[in-house]
Amino acid sequence: MLNRSSFTTLVVGVFIVYVVHTCWVMYGIVYTKPCESHSDNCIKPYLSKRPKLQLSVYTTTRTSISAENNVDLVLNVDNFDVESRFERTVNVTVPKKTRNNGTLYAYIFLHHAGVLPWHDGKQVHIVSPLTTYMVPKPEEVNLITGGSGTQ
Repeated sequence: MLNRSSFTTLVVGVFIVYVVHTCWVMYGIVYTKPCESHSDNCIKPYLSKRPKLQLSVYTTTRTSISAENNVDLVLNVDNFDVESRFERTVNVTVPKKTRNNGTLYAYIFLHHAGVLPWHDGKQVHIVSPLTTYMVPKPEEVNLITGGSGTQ
């Protein structure tokens, strides 16, 4: 009986240590130690160093691009400030493939100034369709009169 009691005590003790350790880890996640300014172990915001950034907008008919092939540069802004309001009107030449019911995509890149976006490892981008492919509707035929109807 004494042997069984010591095993139960051991299991309960291990469980209590596990619960205390879990609580300590959760406390460490919620209440983090403030970062010392001259420590190299701290993660610092990338934009706090005020890097020279460039905004580039490209258009293409492809869903993904890997290099500068088949893309058209429509907007390039040097010394782009991410903290200021920015609005531009841009004229885009619509390619023949898009006019024949294709999709035209805009690739907006934010990257280091003077470096092409696909050569910059820290670039960020977003892809947005400017036009979309529209499925052709079949012509409607009126079975009573035999004529085609448009609605």
